[in-house]
Formats: sequence, structure tokens, C-alpha cells
Amino acid sequence: MHTFHGHVFEGYFSRGLTRIFLAIERFLAPYRLHHRCSGPQRKDLVETYKVAPPDKVVTIPLGFDLDPFLRVNGQEGSLRAGVRL
Repeated sequence: MHTFHGHVFEGYFSRGLTRIFLAIERFLAPYRLHHRCSGPQRKDLVETYKVAPPDKVVTIPLGFDLDPFLRVNGQEGSLRAGVRL
């Protein structure tokens, strides 16, 4: 099982390095039983970038509630792919 923790396929590294990471992920995908994502946004990224076949991608949510961290001065925030808290 491989756990996808962050979004490194867009914007973090140069185009060349990003392509290398994608190639490695795609190469290793057939050897994994499952590709675990921490939420639906991560699952969407894995599927969008064709990192693993959809039937191998599973979503297991975080084990703690992030809602208190999303409320700042009474305003609601949102968890989106690529947003760091």
C-alpha cells in the first residue's frame, strides 16, 4: 500500500522533476495492492494524473477533525488540494 500525502505533481518542482516523480509513481503503481488517499481531493488528483488505476485507489479519511482549524475570526475556510494549514 502506498499513501499519497501531498500534491507534488503541480507547482512545487520544475516541470522536469515533476515528470520524473509522475513516471516513478506510474511505474510503481502495478506493484501496489492499494493507493491510499487521505480524502476525496487527493483521490481526484491521483486519478487526474493517472498515477494509479481507479480500482486500486482507496480513500481513508484523516483520523481527526480539522473543522476548528478552518474557522478563523468567525469565517469559514475550506480544505482544498494544495492548501497548507
